[in-house]
Amino acid sequence: MTLGKTALSYAAAAYLGAQRGPLSRASARARHVLRRAARVRRRATFFFGAHDPYSFLLAQALPRVVERFELQVELVPVPRPAADVDPEPALAAAYALTDAPRLARLYGLAFPEGASAPTDAHVRLASAVLSSEPSTASDLEPLALAKTLGRAVFEADDARLEALAAAYGAQTEGVEERLERGYARLRKAGHYLPGVVAYAGCTYWGVDRLGHLIADLAAEEGALETGDLLTPTGAVEPALAAVRPGPDGRWPLECFVSFRSPYSYIAAARLRELAAEYPLDVRLRPVLPAVSRGLPVPISKKRYIVTDAKREADRQGVPFGRIADPLGPGIERAFRAFIVAERTGRGLAWVHEAGRGAWSEGLDLADPRHFARLCERVGLRVGDVDAVPADEVRLLADRNREALYDLGVWGVPTLHAGDFVAWGQDRLPCIEAWLHSARRSHV
Repeated sequence: MTLGKTALSYAAAAYLGAQRGPLSRASARARHVLRRAARVRRRATFFFGAHDPYSFLLAQALPRVVERFELQVELVPVPRPAADVDPEPALAAAYALTDAPRLARLYGLAFPEGASAPTDAHVRLASAVLSSEPSTASDLEPLALAKTLGRAVFEADDARLEALAAAYGAQTEGVEERLERGYARLRKAGHYLPGVVAYAGCTYWGVDRLGHLIADLAAEEGALETGDLLTPTGAVEPALAAVRPGPDGRWPLECFVSFRSPYSYIAAARLRELAAEYPLDVRLRPVLPAVSRGLPVPISKKRYIVTDAKREADRQGVPFGRIADPLGPGIERAFRAFIVAERTGRGLAWVHEAGRGAWSEGLDLADPRHFARLCERVGLRVGDVDAVPADEVRLLADRNREALYDLGVWGVPTLHAGDFVAWGQDRLPCIEAWLHSARRSHV
């Protein structure tokens, strides 16, 4: 491992520790005490996209947080994300319409089943309402207005949208410029997607990350309990309920991963635990990193991903912080090792250990000594790994990439069982609810 990579590894650990460490929590607590003494309410910004299913869900869940913590929220409408952070806009829009009803069921929210993509005209009118000054005829609070508009957009309710536009005196002229100003504020806040809450220098995307905001607000108050503000329902997804065990009695689950994805590492850690607890047959399918597949990853996105992965890892008790970016020769060696590990059923163990080395211990997959240490943990011989032909690596990567896109997704980790396809380690609660129900019904 080069001196430069070593320095970057320690710098990343210091940066991530400062983001979530005791000092930052103490500072937040002090700010809260000062605000209370001055009778100043806490302020947050909600970047809402009228086209965005996740924004609509967040508009439903956020009022619980506002009421519990007396949070003042400014609602800022934003457009569809920029191309540099949304490399597959058509796939993203189609997937969101599949994922949003599932997320709504997971957290007890509402989303119209069978909703189609919103029309540009409806989105433009809703955005005009949100960016207009309220008239005396309008009596909806911003979050209630966003929720109402979101429902009207996804239900294609022309009458409701036109009535709100009239009540607010909405002007569609110049709405694009107003949305772009909102998007500039979002990028300045450190994020790039709609459906984001910004608070005290941190950003929280969607209902998935609302729990982190709740925890941070509670920590400011010195509270240990936050009540039942956001708890998964435990309901089993219909698509998963239809999955049946294989001939060996184990439940099949595919997971597409990348050796450069911190979320893949977090998912592998949890899947390894689940595979030890349940008769789960996990088939991992590694793909090349996004940049190797021609998908852009700007620096702002990289920074957010690492910071967000840190707090997700902390939440799940997964070690994270000392980073050695495996991009480059380390990725191909990781693929070779995976091929060897799969021959003896140790593919999941390898993905987890390689991820732990790269994202927690600062071990460079391109460094022969570090690589040998990781192989030894899983019981692999470096000589066997080096003997894997490069053509076999390329064939595996290409086959898995094609299979991933055939499922209608492009990112990792992606979970697949039967007709169930979900992107992100945040959907592992769906898998856990399925396995728990399956075990009870087969006792």
